[in-house]
Amino acid sequence: SMSCREPVGSLLCIHSVCVHESSRRKGIATKMLKRYVEMVRETQPAVTCIALICKEYLVSFYQGCGFTLIGPSPVVHGKDPWMEMRHDTKK
Repeated sequence: SMSCREPVGSLLCIHSVCVHESSRRKGIATKMLKRYVEMVRETQPAVTCIALICKEYLVSFYQGCGFTLIGPSPVVHGKDPWMEMRHDTKK
């Protein structure tokens, strides 16, 4: 649950990946996210999965960073549906 923090938990949830509008479409977010996943693998051995939710138009971006689409998220916030994605850190 995102309402509870477990410092040694096995699931890490990403809340946001943000790049200033003038710097988008230059590969910055991809490099940043891939490096973050690598850093989690190297320094957080208890973490076995990284999860996030995103808008549908961002699914291909996250897939390109190694995340797998799980399907629609039960989260409701705004009018657009959210998609759940996960990355297995042990692969």
